[in-house]
Amino acid sequence: MNWLLYAVLGTLSLSGMFLAIKKLGTIDIKPNTILVYLFIVASILFIVYNIITKNNFLVAEKNILLLLMLVGIFSFLGNLFLTKSMLLAKNPGYTLVISSTNVILVTVGSYFLFKSEITITKLIGMVIALIGIIMVII
Repeated sequence: MNWLLYAVLGTLSLSGMFLAIKKLGTIDIKPNTILVYLFIVASILFIVYNIITKNNFLVAEKNILLLLMLVGIFSFLGNLFLTKSMLLAKNPGYTLVISSTNVILVTVGSYFLFKSEITITKLIGMVIALIGIIMVII
C-alpha cells in the first residue's frame, strides 16, 4: 500500500475512535478509564501484530530507547488532554480542529530538526489552514 491509502485508513479509524470516545463521555465514562482500555487493547493488538509480522520490537540502544520513551510521554499527554477536551466540547470535531494545528507545528519543527524546506507555497498553505481552523472554532 502507498502512504495515501494508509493515511485515509488511519483517518477513518481515528474518526471512529474519536466518535466512540465522545459517546462514552455521554454515558459518564471518565477519560482515565477510556484511555486505560484504549492503551491495553492497542498494546495487545500491537504485540500480536509484531509477532505476526515477525518484527523484533525490542530496543537495546540507550539513545533510541530514550527517544521512544519521549514518544510515549508525548503520546500519553496528548491522548489525555485531547480525550478530556473531546468529552468537554459540545462537538468533538472542535477539539480535532484545534489539534490539527499540529500540522503547522510539525512542519515548522521539521524545518529546524530535519532541515525540511518551507517554501512560500507551504507558508501560504499554513496561514490558510490556520485561518480555516480559527473560522471553525469561532
